[in-house]
Amino acid sequence: MEELNSLLWSATNAGFMIACVDNAGDMVPVVGVPTNTLLDRAPLPSPVPFDPENLYRHLVGAMGTDVSVQWFEPADISAKVLAPLTEFLTVRFQWIADNPTIRSLGSAASVQANNPYLRFTVHSQTSGLRIHYSKTFALNFNPVFGAPTTPKSGWILPGIHKFAGVDRNGKFHYDNGTFTTPPDFTANLTI
Repeated sequence: MEELNSLLWSATNAGFMIACVDNAGDMVPVVGVPTNTLLDRAPLPSPVPFDPENLYRHLVGAMGTDVSVQWFEPADISAKVLAPLTEFLTVRFQWIADNPTIRSLGSAASVQANNPYLRFTVHSQTSGLRIHYSKTFALNFNPVFGAPTTPKSGWILPGIHKFAGVDRNGKFHYDNGTFTTPPDFTANLTI
């Protein structure tokens, strides 16, 4: 939410539009992709004056040409985020309600009995991808799920997530799949 808030504030103040991509019929904003993917896919002009709209367009460009992007005014984004955020929180809050011994979703991933994180495994068709994940209500693929090996097992908080991979050349690979945890504890990516 903090990243989305920051993007909306920047877009409103600088006067640029927000990119959204289709996720199961909802248009959700793109908040971020790993910045190291920019070098190969969308090199920034040199010298680079600080221009948030230009930088943002390069970030979105890193998602690739197979992703349909629509642009919206910052004032329209809260309406776009409402349904996917409600779905995401419904999954998370239901898991909390079903597991009352879990006290906090902020504790570090561990094998402790009160660990709120769930074991999750990601498979991809391409070997050597560094796997990234995002919540589905606002796409930010900066969090890293795991090192460049799949299958990769790790920990994830309950919710609805999307995954992507970055190859050794810095190319960003966006997966169209959406995974709800629980009941999904495995993602078979098409990338």
